Amino acid sequence: MHSFLSKFDKQNLIGALIVFISGAFIGSYWLIKNIIVQTMSPEALNFYWFFIATFMLAAMFFIYNRKKISQEVKLIKKFKKELVLTGFFNTLASLTATYAILYLGGALGSILNQFSIFVSFILAFLFFKEMPRKTQICGAIIVIFGIALINLEAVHFSFSIGIIAGIFSAIFYSFSFLTAKRASKEASPITVNLMRVSTISLFAFIIMILTSKFVLPSASELNLFLIGALLSPVIGMALFYKGLSMMKLGYANAIKASEGIFAVIYAFIFMVGMPNQRALIGSAIVLVGVIIIAFEKKKKVALADIA
Repeated sequence: MHSFLSKFDKQNLIGALIVFISGAFIGSYWLIKNIIVQTMSPEALNFYWFFIATFMLAAMFFIYNRKKISQEVKLIKKFKKELVLTGFFNTLASLTATYAILYLGGALGSILNQFSIFVSFILAFLFFKEMPRKTQICGAIIVIFGIALINLEAVHFSFSIGIIAGIFSAIFYSFSFLTAKRASKEASPITVNLMRVSTISLFAFIIMILTSKFVLPSASELNLFLIGALLSPVIGMALFYKGLSMMKLGYANAIKASEGIFAVIYAFIFMVGMPNQRALIGSAIVLVGVIIIAFEKKKKVALADIA
C-alpha cells in the first residue's frame, strides 16, 4: 500500500482529501439558499448570509490565532489587495449564483457553476504557470459529466437571465479562487476566509441598500442563516482554502464539485424518497473524476536536474 501511494504527490493527495471533505459542508449551500430565496430577495439573502458568517469567523480568528495575532495582521496588510479582490469577486459570484438559483433552481445552477473548473485551469496557467496533465483534465471532464447526470431531469436549456447569471457566477468564482490562492500560501485559511466574508458582507450591504431590498429576516429564515453560514462559508470554505494552498488551482476547483455528491445525500436526508438511479450513477462518476484528479503522479526528476 505504501509503495503504491509513494508513486503519487502526497501533498496533492492530502489537499484533495481536504477539498473533498469541504464539499460536504459547501454542498448545503444550494439546499439552504434554494429555500430562503423563495421568500427573500437575492440581495438581502447574500448580505445576511455573509454578515452572520463574519461574526462566526471573527470569533474563530481570535481563538485560532490568539498567539500570533500580530503575524496574521501583517499578512492581512501584505495581501490586502488579494483579499479585497477575493471578497469583491465572491460578492458578484454569490449574487449571480443566487439569481441562477432563483430563475433556474439549484440543479441547473449547480451544473453551470462547474464551468468554473475550466476557467480555473486557464487562470492557473496564465498566473501560476500550472499546466494540468491530460489525466487531470479528463478527471475534470468526468466530474462535470457526473454533475450534469445528477441534475439532468431538472434541466431545461432555455436561454434566460438565469443561465447568463450562472455562467457569470462560475467566472467570478474562478477569479475569487485565483486571488485567494495567492494569500492562502502564507495566511491561515481562517484569516483568508474572514477577510473574504467581511468584504462580501460590506459589498452586499451596499448593493442591498442601493437596490432598496433591505428586509429583516423572519425567525425561521434566521435559523437557516445561522445553520447555512456555519456550514458553507465558515467551515466549508475554510477547509477549501486549506486544501487550495496545497494543490493546483484547477484541481482544487474540480474536486470542489464533490458538493454535488453530498447534495444527493442531503436530498435523501431532508427531502422525500431515495435518490433515483441516475443520481446515484452521477455521484459515482463524480467520485471517479475526483479520484483521478487527486492521484497525480510525482514529477520525474531528470538526472541533469540532480547534477
